[in-house]
Amino acid sequence: MGNGRPADRAPDTIRVRQLRRSQKLDLDGPTGALSVTVVPELSGDRLDINDQSAVHSAGACLAHIHRVLGSVQHDPALASPHPAIIRERIEEWLATQDRGYAPDASRRLETLLSGLLELEDEPQLVHNDFRAANILIRHSQVVGVLDFDEVACEHRVSDLAKASVYLGTRFTNWRPIPPAARHMLRAGYESAWPLSPAEAHWFDVLVFVGHAIMAIPSESDTAGWACVL
Repeated sequence: MGNGRPADRAPDTIRVRQLRRSQKLDLDGPTGALSVTVVPELSGDRLDINDQSAVHSAGACLAHIHRVLGSVQHDPALASPHPAIIRERIEEWLATQDRGYAPDASRRLETLLSGLLELEDEPQLVHNDFRAANILIRHSQVVGVLDFDEVACEHRVSDLAKASVYLGTRFTNWRPIPPAARHMLRAGYESAWPLSPAEAHWFDVLVFVGHAIMAIPSESDTAGWACVL
């Protein structure tokens, strides 16, 4: 706070220490207002994608997060593009930017695009960074979800698709998750909030182009992104 000297920070430090659980304090941050609150310490380990029960729990948790965030008011101007526009962007990407690292997946994506149904839900706030680095697990159950600083306004199926590709990533050496974990995450999600037929179709499309094909870094693909498509 202030210019960063200890004397400037001391009053704010005292005020934060005096906060009780669930109370909020608004401070002057370096680029604007800063909200500070005190939350209970969470004891848990980061998600292990080889723990199928934990992955299922994570899927159900993501559905719950979507229900809660869906009730939060947001600026409609922040919403993602209309699905028809997204489809046009995907088609353009296939025609002009696909590097051909996974030709079979690209052909399957073209087939999926041909019969896309209209999404009926409205874009809403979603977590947008739901992955192992931000999910705490204890006894194969989710006990906490961290880092809501990437929250975006998207269709919920887009957030589920993104999580289905990047769920296993932590901080370095990003690699894809095996299909079994992807299926378990979706099963957990749908145990709490089933996808509509249109969302199920879009899920496959968004998993392929939204993240997996684009995640292939080079033709060598040492991490194996193409192998799970």
